[in-house]
Amino acid sequence: MVVIRLARAGTKKKPFFHLSVTDKRMPRDGRFIERVGYYNPIARGQAVRTWVNLERADYWMGVGAIPSPKVRSIIEAARKYQSAAGEVEEGTAEASEDVAQTEEVGAEAEAEQTEETAVEESTETPEEQEAEAESAQAEATDDVEDAEATEESDQADETEESDEAEQVEESDQAEETEEVSAEEESDSDSSSETAEPEESDADESTDTESDESSKESS
Repeated sequence: MVVIRLARAGTKKKPFFHLSVTDKRMPRDGRFIERVGYYNPIARGQAVRTWVNLERADYWMGVGAIPSPKVRSIIEAARKYQSAAGEVEEGTAEASEDVAQTEEVGAEAEAEQTEETAVEESTETPEEQEAEAESAQAEATDDVEDAEATEESDQADETEESDEAEQVEESDQAEETEEVSAEEESDSDSSSETAEPEESDADESTDTESDESSKESS
């Protein structure tokens, strides 16, 4: 008689069970025909507590294998959980398909718009093309005039700066000339003052000689 029951694995105080398809006469943890899932009673966090290969479990039960009460409850719980997970995966896949389709539609619309724009540009009338050419030429002329005006303004600024520099230089030269003239006048005044005492000394010498000669004659 074939049964589906739990076969213990793991270590001490850390149990782990396989859902084993085996002969009823075999020991619990002995030889088995096939393992169709597992049960981890101490699973924590992200660890998976139960997993069952429902397709193989249904096959063995279909050919007469008898699951134990505990295995039956595990299979039923796994069937509900895995069917819900499958629905979520299908929903995610459908959402991804919708996003992909939306992107494709957007890309197609953008390509069509680009083609229409290209067609419109290629189907412009000669008058429109001539108007565009005139507009471009006018823009180029404006750019040239702006450049010339800027150059003239720069030249005017340079001329003004040169004139200011010349004026400053002339002012400096005039100040230097005035200083030289003042120095010369000062030197002239000092020399005239020096000459006057010499003349006074000469007059005194003449007077002294005259007095001496008069004394001698007397």
